[in-house]
Amino acid sequence: MDENEIKDIAQKFKRLSLVPLITTREVAEVAQISPDNLRMWINRGHLELRLSESPAPGKARFFTSLELLEVMAFSELARLGFSPDRFSGSLAEVVMSTANIKISELAGSLGTLEQQGRNFERYVVVFFDSNLTQINWEQCNSPHHPYPEFELTSWVVIDCLALAHRALIALEHLSSKAESGKNPLRED
Repeated sequence: MDENEIKDIAQKFKRLSLVPLITTREVAEVAQISPDNLRMWINRGHLELRLSESPAPGKARFFTSLELLEVMAFSELARLGFSPDRFSGSLAEVVMSTANIKISELAGSLGTLEQQGRNFERYVVVFFDSNLTQINWEQCNSPHHPYPEFELTSWVVIDCLALAHRALIALEHLSSKAESGKNPLRED
């Protein structure tokens, strides 16, 4: 995608951020998890999706583009080896929020902050050391060891701009399917 196409799809992402149109199967496919795993995370309270309503029994659940991004962030943390029981949904929300800001930048919708040259963080570094019992994180603009003076047991870097691009590509793909009549994802 060129710069204008990225801006257009980022703007579409922002318009659809509160509109539940994406199916469970589609979200799971984009997040590279099984639909059953996604349902399990929701049912166990690991993912607290607040934008779309829980469906009535026997009815399909639909997700907003922002919830898609949150599931992608949650999935990325799980893929990196973090157990959903060990990290809170708030960490996934930090990753999702950072990626969402990158999408806003791509959409050109940050207004005066962007015009003032405000540089928003691209990475979330997740870490813990032998003295810490909980997972910690830091937002930054370069993937680095968060605290060189400490010996960290482990740390990982999540590139939120890359996550944002993956979400935009997925939304573009789903939109293309909708336009061909194979999917309910439309803005009507």
